[in-house]
Amino acid sequence: MLLRGAESHDPLDARTVPNGWAPYIEAASRESGVPAPVLAAQLEAESKWDPQARSSVGAQGLAQFMPDTWETYGRGGDVYDPKDAIAAQGRFMKHLLEQSRNSGYDRHPYELALAGYNAGFGAVQKFKDIPPYPETEYYVVRIRD
Repeated sequence: MLLRGAESHDPLDARTVPNGWAPYIEAASRESGVPAPVLAAQLEAESKWDPQARSSVGAQGLAQFMPDTWETYGRGGDVYDPKDAIAAQGRFMKHLLEQSRNSGYDRHPYELALAGYNAGFGAVQKFKDIPPYPETEYYVVRIRD
């Protein structure tokens, strides 16, 4: 299980990361404190490593940022540039992890942060747990495992 012991920062297997992007993930991990394998698993789940990905609800790029969230975490970068997107993903996950750790909810903070990334942290707060949305539940399980 990926999140068990996630605070130990297991190393990233660069062979599992396409296009030489492993250094970007490792840098985002160092800056955010979020383990590199968690960030990599998210990118696989979010876009299947496609930096030009677009969702039907408006999420964009490799890390599938909504425009308002990108404005906050993108720091003026390009949502379609993998280096910018991965750095912003790390910043956003760091923020979500801090919210999760401070929530007092009975769930692993990484699971809550992942749920917040997928469904918005407002949904996590509403349910005081992973929201009962099939997509979000599957997203957390997929990355956790």
